[in-house]
Formats: sequence, structure tokens, C-alpha cells
Amino acid sequence: MPGTDRRLTEGPEATEAVAAEVARQLSPGDIVFLSGEVGTGKTTFVRAACRELGVRGPVTSPSFTLARRYQGERYPISHLDFQRIGGGEEDPALFDSEAGPERVTFVEWSSEAPSGIGWVPACEVSFTHEGGDARQLTVEWHRDR
Repeated sequence: MPGTDRRLTEGPEATEAVAAEVARQLSPGDIVFLSGEVGTGKTTFVRAACRELGVRGPVTSPSFTLARRYQGERYPISHLDFQRIGGGEEDPALFDSEAGPERVTFVEWSSEAPSGIGWVPACEVSFTHEGGDARQLTVEWHRDR
């Protein structure tokens, strides 16, 4: 069911554990929005979620490419980073194939998505620095799990 879960993580391994939990609840067509300052663990989270979904190769930040694609055990995965777009006027249709009904899509810096993209997340994860390696992760589900 929809709801919010807050977790204080004390390091990357704890963030990865939360990501694996979230990944186990995802289905093709789901979009996950991730938000938080630079260095709060968004890519670490996506990497662990991809591992849980069966991606075996490297999972790296798409900061300079905007999007990366991976093949999981059961379905494809897209990983986007809109930080460099900065809410620009790019044609939203350029990204349509990254969020199809056959794939799971992770979107870092979703607040910077091109205007008019219209994607509705199944889940949103926000990251907040809490000092040192500690992070507050807030996972908000918008659909039944």
C-alpha cells in the first residue's frame, strides 16, 4: 500500500540494504525518483537496486551521458540523471524510451527533468546528509506494493 518509510543509514552498506528492499518491490513500468544533494548516495542506491534486479556488469553514474541502460535478470533498467539539464526545455519525447512499460527506470535529480515530461513515480526516495556517513532516507510509495 502507499506510504512513507524513513530510515537512518550509517554507511553505504545500509543504504544498499534499503535499495535492495525497494528493488524487490518494483515491477516493469515503475519509475523511481531520487533526490538529494551531491554525495548523499543516490548512485550507490541505484547500483544496489540494479544488483538486486540482476544486473551483473558495472553500474555507473549517468551524469555526463544523461542515461544508461542495463539488462536485469527479468527486464531492462534505465538510469537517468537530470542534474545537468537543469529543468531545461529539451523535448520530453527524447526520453520516452527510457520509461517504458517493459522496464524499471531510476531518475536522479528528478526535479530537474525537462518540463512536460509527465512521468509519475511509483516511488520517491530522498536523501539527506546527517553528518559523516549517516544519511536519512525517506522512501515514499505512491502505489500499492
